[in-house]
Amino acid sequence: MSDERKKQYETLAEKFTYLDESGKAFISGYITGKQEERQRQSRKTGCERAS
Repeated sequence: MSDERKKQYETLAEKFTYLDESGKAFISGYITGKQEERQRQSRKTGCERAS
């Protein structure tokens, strides 16, 4: 990982720690939803390839 990218992640993580609990819950829920969406797409693509 490049130093620039690492710095971006560190800055984002630091900003996250300053959010109130409802903000953290919102962001966490969004991330969880995106992960689930990617998993569904991955399974869907995998099933299409198997057919």
